[in-house]
Amino acid sequence: MTFNETNIAVFLKKYSNQEVIYCANPGNAGDAVIAHATFQLFEKLDIKLQIIKHEEIAFDLIIINKKPF
Repeated sequence: MTFNETNIAVFLKKYSNQEVIYCANPGNAGDAVIAHATFQLFEKLDIKLQIIKHEEIAFDLIIINKKPF
């Protein structure tokens, strides 16, 4: 079995000092923990954050904290 492994901090570093739009996955407490960790990482990487709801998605760059369908 093979898979691709990505260091998310390395991937996101190219967005430092930029604004990204973030749409958290609505759900339970686990989703809230994931969103909180995402906010912490964005802050550490100096990524400016605009938070939107799912029904507002219509942008060029969207980071979603969920596996693809």
